[in-house]
Amino acid sequence: MKRVTKYLPTLLLLLAWTGMGLAADPPKTDNKMGIITGGEKGTYYQFGLDLQKLMRLKKTRMVFPLYNEEIHVLGRRGLADFEDLNGKRVAIGRDGSGTFLTARVLLQLSDVKPSAMVPIDTDEALAELKAGRIDAMFYVAGYPVKLFKEGVTEADQLALVPITSKSILELYPVAEIPPNTYSWQPGKVTTVAAKAVLISFDYRFKDCDAVGRFAQIMARRMDWLVQNGHPKWKQVDLNYQLRGWEQYSCVKKYLGLATTTTQAPPPADDNPVMRAIRAILDQQQ
Repeated sequence: MKRVTKYLPTLLLLLAWTGMGLAADPPKTDNKMGIITGGEKGTYYQFGLDLQKLMRLKKTRMVFPLYNEEIHVLGRRGLADFEDLNGKRVAIGRDGSGTFLTARVLLQLSDVKPSAMVPIDTDEALAELKAGRIDAMFYVAGYPVKLFKEGVTEADQLALVPITSKSILELYPVAEIPPNTYSWQPGKVTTVAAKAVLISFDYRFKDCDAVGRFAQIMARRMDWLVQNGHPKWKQVDLNYQLRGWEQYSCVKKYLGLATTTTQAPPPADDNPVMRAIRAILDQQQ
């Protein structure tokens, strides 16, 4: 099962569902664990394979924060900042993808209103942008993005659009795309990053111990993942404090951490990101 299931922050889902396995030849047991990741070409899928090799997914809420993915907004030259997307035709990613929802949330938070939000995949979006039928496109991915390295040249007259909106910077970590990351990009570009998160769907706490042991093995063997897995494992900080997320109590238990907090998490209505997501979902009903 390899479909994209990404939200804000971007999510890599570890699912503790009875009867669902990802291993090539899973044994016939009643309690298997599986992973839903992004597409086969992306970092999510590679992270899932790395975890499969480490855990073999049998003994195996937020489990761990993972890595950052920079938010690329590529547009026609002359778009000086994110607010310049007002009144423009903007590709926001395939419907249901992580890029799609992240783009919708950023536009909602900044109160930027394009004349059209075009729900197409990134390859098609770049072709439309180069043909002049749209003005900009979103792509949520760690730099350097292969599509932009190989599919864009100086002759296309395109540029990365900085994201410096105060309403966005209050909720997203600031990131920079270094100069010359792409041959047509001479200067650094300020943007923000989405955090990939490993979460567990443990319905009715039936798999608490399995998820806890998974997290315990993962934490103890980060050295193996760094040495043998995707290069992005080097950027993972399992102790990163992710605003708006509470680590699963079963994970805390197996890591030897306190399972109670001195401060309750803020209500959903106090989280601007969740309000933005809820508003988007309401618009689709």
